[in-house]
Amino acid sequence: MIVPLTSVKIMGELEGGHATMRVILNYTNVSKISPIETTFHFPLDKTTVITKMKAIFLDKEIHAVIKEKNSAKQQYDDAIASGKAAVYAER
Repeated sequence: MIVPLTSVKIMGELEGGHATMRVILNYTNVSKISPIETTFHFPLDKTTVITKMKAIFLDKEIHAVIKEKNSAKQQYDDAIASGKAAVYAER
């Protein structure tokens, strides 16, 4: 299922030799089936460091926490199986 991208906002700041970017991508689930599970691939350079990740579902914010990969994946799977909103990111 394709979930339409409804808006993009990119803000950046260059300080010294480092750039800090904030990317806000808004998608809208237009499906009659709710909830849905989807995958998003964001292209990153090998030198890119992600320091924060937040997902917002309607009025619920989910803030990423760095965890061991297998444990994080298991927690994601458990949350989805329980019918909760969840986000899993990996590099």
